[in-house]
Amino acid sequence: SAIEKVEIITNPGAKYNPEGTAGILNIILKKEEAAAINGNINLGASQATYFSYNIGGGLNWRTRNFNAYVNYSYSQGKRYSGGFRDKQLYEADSIARISSEDDGFRSRNGHNLKVGMDHYLNSWNTLYWSASYRQANDPGERSIDYEFRNPEGKLIGTSTRKTDELDEDYNYNVNLGWKKKFLNPD
Repeated sequence: SAIEKVEIITNPGAKYNPEGTAGILNIILKKEEAAAINGNINLGASQATYFSYNIGGGLNWRTRNFNAYVNYSYSQGKRYSGGFRDKQLYEADSIARISSEDDGFRSRNGHNLKVGMDHYLNSWNTLYWSASYRQANDPGERSIDYEFRNPEGKLIGTSTRKTDELDEDYNYNVNLGWKKKFLNPD
């Protein structure tokens, strides 16, 4: 009952990449959909220096008069940051060196939620709204150790820089709109 018509294409064009002598059935569905509910679940994971994962899902309910949806996702993980740098400074016939070793991480922990609805007033007008909320907590730690050497390469000093970071983020977004179709698209 959802099929409006079936077309049989006996000699399909090159864009369909035809093989052999078979044709193509083109099934065209009716525009008016029946009420339906559908959903999805997404899972992801990765392993590098640290383990990270995410999970999410969505639910959609559509009828002839409206389309409502909700989506949620959560992610948690940690990223390593680090490296080594060796810098030589040239100054008035002398060379000095600064070496640094960097070691740290940044965590990620976040929630995303989005809800919305499209209300089909008639074939030409749609009123829609959506709201989203995002919360993220991204703390991090970093330590950089420096060595200072004179032109002869002798160690003349060291220092350490430590950073503890707390990055919390809260975002809210609300949209309200009206979509109008015209009989003449121009």
